[in-house]
Amino acid sequence: MKDTFYTHLLDEIKDDECPICRSFLKGTKRYLDYLLYENVNDGGTRASFLESDGFCEYHAKLMLHHGDLLGHALLYDL
Repeated sequence: MKDTFYTHLLDEIKDDECPICRSFLKGTKRYLDYLLYENVNDGGTRASFLESDGFCEYHAKLMLHHGDLLGHALLYDL
């Protein structure tokens, strides 16, 4: 019996792009959507984010090109 990860991985094999990298990128974008459109209004989430010094350069750029600028401003307390 195949597990759901195996089935999902087979769905991601489409071209020369790595299916694992594609899967992680999709998951990261889903997380950013959730953070920028849902969780950004939660004061505790924003405080934890600021205390942790935010994202690394790669993920900060990904977030900048991915989401809503209002969400970024609220998250970074600008």
